[in-house]
Amino acid sequence: MAFLTLFRIATGDNWNGIMKDTLREKCDWSDDCIKNCCVSPIIAPIYFVVFVLMAQFVLVNVVVAVLMKHLEESHKMMSDDEELEKEIRRELQEENREKQRQIERQEREGKEESLSAYAFDEQQQQKQQPQLQTFLVEHESNQVASPIIQSCRISCSDRLIERRLSSIYD
Repeated sequence: MAFLTLFRIATGDNWNGIMKDTLREKCDWSDDCIKNCCVSPIIAPIYFVVFVLMAQFVLVNVVVAVLMKHLEESHKMMSDDEELEKEIRRELQEENREKQRQIERQEREGKEESLSAYAFDEQQQQKQQPQLQTFLVEHESNQVASPIIQSCRISCSDRLIERRLSSIYD
């Protein structure tokens, strides 16, 4: 029972009420007391105040130590989480860079194909141009053929532009 009383005092649970019980007025504070004994009215308050202060100091230090330990563990977990997050960001950036490189390679290959298609179209056009020039020379004097020739030139250039655009966007 004495340890429970001391624990109650140490935790601050009605310690002043327990101290008042030790300061009863109708008690015998002689050395050979057997019944209704009490301590000196000067010693009891000093004992309780010193005990409470020491117990509170120890309990506060224990609580602070526990809190600091948990704070340190949570800080360590947060730093681990931050490192993991940084690693994930680095991996995502690497993946994005790799995807960008692949897209650029595909675009370059597509442009090379479109350039080769363009070169092929130019070769075809150069082959057809002498035929068109001979056609123009033959029909220069003919005024009626002139609008037909103009529309032929426009449609040929339109087809060439369409081929170039389709090869670029495909």
